[in-house]
Amino acid sequence: MKIKNIMGYFTSGLIFKIIYLILVLVSFSSILLYIPYLKNVLVAASVLLGGIVLLYRVIHIRRFLKMKYIWLLIAFIGSYGISMLLNLKYGFLEPLQAMVWMVFQYFILFLKDPEQPREQTEKEFRIISWVYLIYMLCASILSFLQLLFNHSIMDYTKNPAQLSGLVWGRLWGAYTDPNYGSVLSIVAIFIGIYLVKCYKNIFVKILCGANAVIQVLYIAFSDSRTGLVCIAAGGAFYAYVRLIKLPKLESRKAAGRVISCITALCIMCALFILPRGIQKTYNEIIRLTTTTQTETPSAVQQIGREQDLEQDISNKRFDLWKSGFEIYRLRPVFGVSMFNAVAFAQEQLPNTFLVNNDAMIFDNLHNSFLNILLSQGIVGFVIAMIFTVLSAIYVLQGIARMRGTRENPDCVRITALASILITIVASMMFIGDVFYLNSGASFMFWNILGMLFVYFEKANSAKTGDAL
Repeated sequence: MKIKNIMGYFTSGLIFKIIYLILVLVSFSSILLYIPYLKNVLVAASVLLGGIVLLYRVIHIRRFLKMKYIWLLIAFIGSYGISMLLNLKYGFLEPLQAMVWMVFQYFILFLKDPEQPREQTEKEFRIISWVYLIYMLCASILSFLQLLFNHSIMDYTKNPAQLSGLVWGRLWGAYTDPNYGSVLSIVAIFIGIYLVKCYKNIFVKILCGANAVIQVLYIAFSDSRTGLVCIAAGGAFYAYVRLIKLPKLESRKAAGRVISCITALCIMCALFILPRGIQKTYNEIIRLTTTTQTETPSAVQQIGREQDLEQDISNKRFDLWKSGFEIYRLRPVFGVSMFNAVAFAQEQLPNTFLVNNDAMIFDNLHNSFLNILLSQGIVGFVIAMIFTVLSAIYVLQGIARMRGTRENPDCVRITALASILITIVASMMFIGDVFYLNSGASFMFWNILGMLFVYFEKANSAKTGDAL
């Protein structure tokens, strides 16, 4: 029986998902990324285990093709392959490697086994959630300690350059990028809410509550405007759905929706302001303490980058997006292939901002949707937008039909998971995540989207709200 269970974990993809999750988290860790051979070992293990899972799914392909909208993702991968072949002269290995990870994300993380028992699906996701939460809690605590001790690492001799701690007026902390770190922190908050509703245990509530506090502090000190937008969007969505599903408001329909909407907007504003308030309070404390001590005020960094953003509110994004359209016009149908954009631009448009500016050579447009247009042209973009719109409609309709908290104990858990999707979609406007990037946010997005598809499919079939 134990051997059968172990084989089940292999074929279901649980072991692969755990290793893959650790890989994507390590890839964005400003500490663990530089441990010799760690990432290489995780990559090898992920590819091996992912290959086993894919082989199993190919053998049983008929039952897996029942997953909703999976044909659109197959078409998207096909479009990516065509774009890659049309741009072979600019590079092949990196686009091919990216394609392998895309296949893992779409056909292992998103694609669920329709014959897997509900209890097993729940158990596997709880395990993944605990791995994610514990890692994020440790990483953000370490980041906060770096802030308290005014610790920073700036080592340009390493490849990539190692930046950690308090750098340029922002808390990078244990993450390679404060914007990605802040998005991962918001996801961790909602994962904590999900886990609280999975266990009737005071320890879990205390742990997840402490996690939420630590993550909010990181978001504040990271000075990430992407993080502010995402926490406001995700928090407002969560508040709105929770409110309209309350028994008193659910029965009032139109009036309940208005009350819920107004309250959610107020919460959105509060969540947008809260990190700024924490940041300003910290800066004032630093100002007061440094002026009363013998050390100079510059010895301890304050949080903020207002001077850097005075002349360019977009932080070069507008110029980058314009450059993306310039490149897109040269290959409008199938694009230039995501990981060949730099080589293509250097040959065809050497003066475009992507590769010719006073900062750096950019490898993406810092916008997921524009990345698709640049990489796969109008063909890939249309496929991706059809999938996005249909998925959004399906999930939102499922939430609208979902029974309230009194009748459906899963309501809060499903709302927390949907809020993670809202958070990550909001981040896609400012960072190139989800479709091409190997990141923690991409991992959680595809895994949770597949979870919600299965939940609503079972709920529709059983005509009941207790399907997950």
